[in-house]
Amino acid sequence: MYSPEAFKITDEKIIEEFIAKNPFAILTSENNGKIEVTHLPINRFKDGKLYGHLAKANIHSNIDEIKEVCFIFNGEHAYISPTYYKTFNVSMWGKQKKNDGDEAKEELEEGEMPPWFYIIPHPEAKLSKSETKELAKRFLATFGEEKDD
Repeated sequence: MYSPEAFKITDEKIIEEFIAKNPFAILTSENNGKIEVTHLPINRFKDGKLYGHLAKANIHSNIDEIKEVCFIFNGEHAYISPTYYKTFNVSMWGKQKKNDGDEAKEELEEGEMPPWFYIIPHPEAKLSKSETKELAKRFLATFGEEKDD
């Protein structure tokens, strides 16, 4: 895997902490010319080895110990298409006659944002009351309120 020197992390403590905070890994390997991918929770113990559990039927459970595999641990990241929101489409900024910042604020305050399907894999995305209040304020400051023409 390409990893520029400036971004390589070799500090074992940092690696252990990152995996502890982001244990849901993507395991990849090559099998008879085909790329195999499995998502699974992984632990990294002090001995530096990775531990997890696979079903016997999973192709990765039958890989020879000497076969090269790659584990990918993603940190926090997110993308929600602006077209998901009926009332607040940031991708249309400047193309619409109005941008409904007040309606986006309302969706946020009513608990409709972030959407449930985003919070399930990213529970840290659930906002506190103070975070919700601050974000709602910033929606209005950035996108404005609907004004009667």
